[in-house]
Formats: sequence, structure tokens, C-alpha cells
Amino acid sequence: MKKWMIALGAVLFLVVLTACQSDPLAEIEDGRSKAPEGFIYGEVLEINDRDLQVEVEEAVTGYEFEPGDVIKVQTHNIDLSVYESIRPEDYIEIHYNGEAKGESQKQVSADTIIIWEK
Repeated sequence: MKKWMIALGAVLFLVVLTACQSDPLAEIEDGRSKAPEGFIYGEVLEINDRDLQVEVEEAVTGYEFEPGDVIKVQTHNIDLSVYESIRPEDYIEIHYNGEAKGESQKQVSADTIIIWEK
């Protein structure tokens, strides 16, 4: 009888714990959307200082960008040699923290950028 009570208590504990988890896509107070860590495939349209204008081809995880969206990608966190090798029309994979900021044009901060042959 005690084993059943312990097992039932453990199951109830897990149910309550699961129910208390917050929605990872919930809005944060300052208006940014937070999603699990993400990555995006896209084409570089422009390079301005340490920022890229990228047309999204596919948002695999993270913020739900649509194909064709143009986003600003901040590259301050990536190695300078990688940044210097990026050219307009390059096809890139962007790893970022899953957050997208900005109202009119969304922007992400890249942790890693991989240049792909298209």
C-alpha cells in the first residue's frame, strides 16, 4: 500500500511540475518574443558596419520568421575573420539565442554564422 502511495505522489508531483512550466513563446514585458535557441538559413542582402541585412529562407527553430522576411543580424559576437569573409549574396546559417527584437524590422544577435555554398 505504501509503494502505491509513493508512486501516486511521484506521478502527481510530475503532473504539477509540468503544468507550472511557462510558455517559451510568451511575451516578455519589453515586447520582445523569447523562443528556444534558434537558427535561420538565409541570403545576405547587404553588409553595414557589423550588421547584415538577411532575407530569411527558413527559420528552423527560434522566433517564427516567414520565408522572405528581411531581418537585421548583429554580428558583434562572432569572430571578426568570419565576419570579414561574408559577402552579399552568400547563403548563411545563423545561430542565435532565439530572441528577436525590433518593431518594424526584426533583428537578432548572431552567436555563430556558417557560410554555405548554395
